[in-house]
Amino acid sequence: MLMRYIKSLLVGVVFFFTFFGYCYAEECDEEKMEKLASLVNIHTEFDDEAAQAGIIGQNMVTISGMDSAIYATTDDMSVVFTSYYAVNGNISMVVPYGVDTLKFYATSCPDKVLRTEKLDLKIYNTYADDVLCKDIGEKLDVCQKYLDTRNLSYSQFESKVRAYLKKSGTSSISEKLTFQDIVKKYFYIFILVGVVFVIGLIYLIIRKIKKDKLD
Repeated sequence: MLMRYIKSLLVGVVFFFTFFGYCYAEECDEEKMEKLASLVNIHTEFDDEAAQAGIIGQNMVTISGMDSAIYATTDDMSVVFTSYYAVNGNISMVVPYGVDTLKFYATSCPDKVLRTEKLDLKIYNTYADDVLCKDIGEKLDVCQKYLDTRNLSYSQFESKVRAYLKKSGTSSISEKLTFQDIVKKYFYIFILVGVVFVIGLIYLIIRKIKKDKLD
């Protein structure tokens, strides 16, 4: 009787560990998860409307064909893509410029990177709309539509354009400036001249009033 009990217990233990191992292997099948990750499609699109509103580095990343067993995150973990957010099979999330990669994981194996994808994100170059770039277009890097010029001052930008125009033998910057650009560039000088003019005018009026009183 005791031997039958021990035998039944051993069979139960073996069955338990066999079943547990089978389930774990199914849940954490890295090869299967990597295959699922490889089937995912990634599409990036720059948000031009946001750029016109002043948000110059906003991109829309859309993932399609992602199984519920896996998820993806940006390299800084700021954005997470899961099937929970899927609409018609697509998961679209706003990702800011500066994020380099997208990494895929399985919910059952969160420590295993299944796939790493380089993101081609853009940032709008506000100098591209400057009048100095009007006749240059994409020929000069600082005039290209998508370029990170956040650390480039206007004087540095102007110097680069001046050097390009000089090298190419085209017209000078001064010839390209419109009246509005001249006003914008020399705004403070105009203000100073205006203040001096007003002060001088007030001085002359006060002097005339005093002179009239003396007469």
